[in-house]
Amino acid sequence: MVNLGEFIERIIPVSSPETAEMVKLFLNTFRSVNIALANEMALLSHKLGINVWEVIDSAQSKPFGFMAFYPGPGVGGQCIPVDPHYLAWKARMNGFHPRLIELATDINSQMPTDLRRK
Repeated sequence: MVNLGEFIERIIPVSSPETAEMVKLFLNTFRSVNIALANEMALLSHKLGINVWEVIDSAQSKPFGFMAFYPGPGVGGQCIPVDPHYLAWKARMNGFHPRLIELATDINSQMPTDLRRK
């Protein structure tokens, strides 16, 4: 039998497999929404002639309350592009309209592919 402690540093118990899956969906949707905010700020900064990379670098100097996310042509990984779609579908199947998740997905899918750090 495998000892999980050999592979996992810390186990966080939750009440059910459904809760554990929702944790994963929440984390990946959190990333997607914050990447969408970074993407939208990049597009707005470009229109205003402001360097978004400088904005992000400067915002990181705040000692609390900020977590840097960076704009780009995609959200990356295997789960982040898929999990918010699944969560939005599941929400709609249960009579809930996930406006923020859908908007973040829309913003991220429309990002230009030539966004470069300057």
